[in-house]
Amino acid sequence: MKNLYLLFFLSLSVLVLRGQEFRPYQVKTGHIRYQTIRFILHSESHTDSTGKIVVKSEQIPYVAEIRDFYWDDYGNISRDVIYKTAGFGGKPLPEKKKVIERLWRDGWMYYLKNGKAAFDPDHLRDECFEKKALFQKEGWFKVLHPDARPLGAEKVAGKNGMRYYVDAFSEYVLWKGLVLRDVGYFTNRAGERKGNEREEKAVKIETGIHFEPEFFSPAWFKKFGALSVLSPVYSGK
Repeated sequence: MKNLYLLFFLSLSVLVLRGQEFRPYQVKTGHIRYQTIRFILHSESHTDSTGKIVVKSEQIPYVAEIRDFYWDDYGNISRDVIYKTAGFGGKPLPEKKKVIERLWRDGWMYYLKNGKAAFDPDHLRDECFEKKALFQKEGWFKVLHPDARPLGAEKVAGKNGMRYYVDAFSEYVLWKGLVLRDVGYFTNRAGERKGNEREEKAVKIETGIHFEPEFFSPAWFKKFGALSVLSPVYSGK
């Protein structure tokens, strides 16, 4: 009986903690479609007039994935779906293929991948609540990247965002707390950037959308019920 009460109060404390509202965005509702760009390195060589071999390389971009991201209540609840659009070497697929579907709500990240559903704690939310004062003053991006510095304004998909340098490997463009562009670079041993590794960029932005409650409660999510609070290691099929 004692252990039963302990489990009850532990579960109740988790519910209270997870029940706190988390609003990382300054826009109430919306949808953003992203394209994930990857690069193929193409090289050509020729011999110049002096007999020296000259090699010319360029990065050829292709759309590897599409991600549809939806949010409501200023990001307190959100959902996305990622589709694969190209195969090896950037060859387009005949039709897009769903890779993963994710849902953030009630302090957890639920996801459906390869026909199996599972969930984990919402780590971004947890870290922001651990540094609540900084989060409330500066926002989630400053919590995750305290040393990031602004580089200047940049327009993406019609929105005027701010570009930030994080480190030699990454830069972001943010608009009202929403990521509009996420650029990754590869570097040499000296830490110098040598080219783009990948990029996720918003290509379509819609705001002020009305979502029915069922939109953020898909059929695959409903199987969890109270198990999501009491047993975070549970994985269903």
